[in-house]
Amino acid sequence: MGNINSLFTTNPSEILPVEVYLSDLSCDNVENLGSTRFMKVARGKTHEGVFVYKVFVRQDMAPLDPYPQRIIDIRKALMKSPNCCPIKKVLVKQKYAVMLRAFQKHTLFDRMSTRPFVVDAEKLWYIFLLFKALSQCETAGVCHGDLKSQNVLISSSNWLQITDFAPFKPCFLAQDNPSSFTFFFDTSRRQTCYIAPERFISAAQYEEKLKNGGDDWLFGSLTPNMDMFSAGCIVFEILSDRPPFTYSSLCEYRAMSDMEANAMVQKLVLDVPPAYRSLLRILLNRDPSLRISANAVLTGAAFSFPVILESFLFRYLDRFRPLYGASSPLTDTSDDFSQALEFSYLEPDDVITKLKREKKLWWAKLAETDESKSFAFLFVSLITANLRALRTIQAKTDAIKMLVDLSTISDSTVALDRILPYFVHLWMDPETQVRATAVTATAELLAPIEPKTYEEALTFVDYLFPQLNVMANDSVDCPQHVLFSIATSLGRLADTAYRFYLAGREIRKSAPFEEDDIVQTAGEQQNDDAQALLHGVSAIFSALCSKDPMVKRCLVETESLTLLYHFFSKIGNDDTLLRFLCTFLNAKTEWRLRAAFFDSLPLCVQKRSEGMVPLLQLGLQDGEEHVVVRALGCIHILIRNENLDKTSQKQLLADVLPFLIHPNDWIRSTVCDILIAFDSQWHVAEVHVKLIPAVSPYIEDSRKKILTLKSKTVLMAQLVDPIPRITFNQIVELNLDYTRQLKTLLEIHMETGKPFEAQASWFNTIFPKIKTEITKSGSIGEHNDVKAAIEARKRLITVVFAFRHHFEKMADTRNT
Repeated sequence: MGNINSLFTTNPSEILPVEVYLSDLSCDNVENLGSTRFMKVARGKTHEGVFVYKVFVRQDMAPLDPYPQRIIDIRKALMKSPNCCPIKKVLVKQKYAVMLRAFQKHTLFDRMSTRPFVVDAEKLWYIFLLFKALSQCETAGVCHGDLKSQNVLISSSNWLQITDFAPFKPCFLAQDNPSSFTFFFDTSRRQTCYIAPERFISAAQYEEKLKNGGDDWLFGSLTPNMDMFSAGCIVFEILSDRPPFTYSSLCEYRAMSDMEANAMVQKLVLDVPPAYRSLLRILLNRDPSLRISANAVLTGAAFSFPVILESFLFRYLDRFRPLYGASSPLTDTSDDFSQALEFSYLEPDDVITKLKREKKLWWAKLAETDESKSFAFLFVSLITANLRALRTIQAKTDAIKMLVDLSTISDSTVALDRILPYFVHLWMDPETQVRATAVTATAELLAPIEPKTYEEALTFVDYLFPQLNVMANDSVDCPQHVLFSIATSLGRLADTAYRFYLAGREIRKSAPFEEDDIVQTAGEQQNDDAQALLHGVSAIFSALCSKDPMVKRCLVETESLTLLYHFFSKIGNDDTLLRFLCTFLNAKTEWRLRAAFFDSLPLCVQKRSEGMVPLLQLGLQDGEEHVVVRALGCIHILIRNENLDKTSQKQLLADVLPFLIHPNDWIRSTVCDILIAFDSQWHVAEVHVKLIPAVSPYIEDSRKKILTLKSKTVLMAQLVDPIPRITFNQIVELNLDYTRQLKTLLEIHMETGKPFEAQASWFNTIFPKIKTEITKSGSIGEHNDVKAAIEARKRLITVVFAFRHHFEKMADTRNT
């Protein structure tokens, strides 16, 4: 390795695929991550986990010593450094060497261009951890040598580590020989350069230094200041989304005069926020003596990090980091790969349990200031990193609840990009409770959010509603409990979706359209969006209306239904919701569903009442008294809210009054509420001419002169005795033919005075004959009893006659 020229000018006699070199290492699922003349990289899985394998194919007769031992020394020095990921194992073979380190899915370079896009607080966190890593290296006496964004690892929980320490790469390069830079430091061929300018020297100086100092000079002359320049380049890239230097521009920067170099740095830092410019001017300085150490940066020498990063977040989140120990020391005879790694980590369920147990602690820290709230995304990342691997229902539901809470102090982009996709993923969880909780949490998560882009405004139309519609129509794999959650959450989701639609419309209006055809189609697109939103909600509502009655009842829960009504009235029309709900009346065997219809009806006719009378009359004819009570209550609410016109009120009056003699106290009480509502809204003349005369037949004769509709208590006390419960039940149980015969007998008796009697057994059961003959031995008391029975029979016939039409309608309804 010492002779650079031989390394990149001489190829090995045989180069094989990377899988061949790893075949005897008990490594499965090998995936090639890249191959250059310098090194081959692959990802593989062992029983200890997933690792990155770096294979260096030895040039013929090229010695490797002492570099494997230097790698081991770096590992030992950084064993307790939480932000450094050195090589874990080294294997030296005759023709190649293999190095192993932990695998992370993303490097910083990948992360900067991957969704969810990095937010400002996240950039600050990365910069802070980068300097923590370099501070740990300074403390351990280790220099990296090849620090760049590709060598900075980002875990799924947003923990940063620097990796791929390069003691085997040269500290100095000949500035007029770019091939050596490309071979060692630009394996990705990006042409970006993070190397400190003092590491480039003239060819003559290079040859002289190499001749005098040899490999010790070439590979052992790194200083922390060199790494600090590389760190400055990474910080610039984090903040501006581009590296500051290419190889050619860095060479130009090195050759400039001091004035030109300063001007170049001043121009560069204009692309970053002002707070970071002073720091970058120091780190990117050509003079290494003017660069400050990582420890100085962390203590506020050129930049002040938020106090919470050092005082709490770094220390607390470090507890959740997987810990790697060391294998046995490398010796002349030992194979480092044969030694097991010491590895410990918290199980995902344990992570959630610990976070829940300590929530008061970390929540208090996060909620202290607006600045500290911006770092709530770190806990979001920690939870979501473990979410898919959770095993227990409790851990999953706890994680969902904590994510909802964290969303309240996070930016809306965090909720949409980092939480919502995981909730949607949990909609398909094997556990019903988890799926239901995730659906409810989605509605709660999105309720306070205001979309910032047009793409965010389409979250419901393009993302959520299509998947909810699939779930609502899935009669096999969607449990009832999940449907309950969808039904109860639909109103809130629809309300939020409409708000997203309005925000998207405003965003489109404010967008700078330059092309005329785009301007012309903007209105059409808004109409398309509205129709897509209406279709999305309608499809889900329609699907749920065809489900189990319990699901339908959840669908018309008061709060949700109110929101749905407002949604349909704004984006559709007032009749949309009512058309869906009318299907509830067809549930002949589910009285609770019919009752739910009348509970919901006032919410669906807040503007007009055309066509309401037939629906209300159906409720009054229902054989289930709970439904009748709800129908009467619905009429009362519609009158009180002035949603029923005067014609409809008068039409319903004749249907409502007979219920004053119904044996059910709740029904009579509700009718009294309706009459009092009529009295409060009708003109005085109408009350005395039409209302009081209509009510009088149901009032005791002795109290008709003092009839008042102002007090419910007084009115209830003035009513005639209702139909006896036993008689009412017997009549209700009659079939339609017998009910019509009874109605005919009642009408003949009341109109002609013909005796009210029949020979049918059903008739005599309901109206048994009264013994009117008095024997010689009969007493006056017995005679009075007969007279009382006759009077009771007359009163009974009168109240049954008053209710005859309803008896017939109820029998007809049962018959159909």
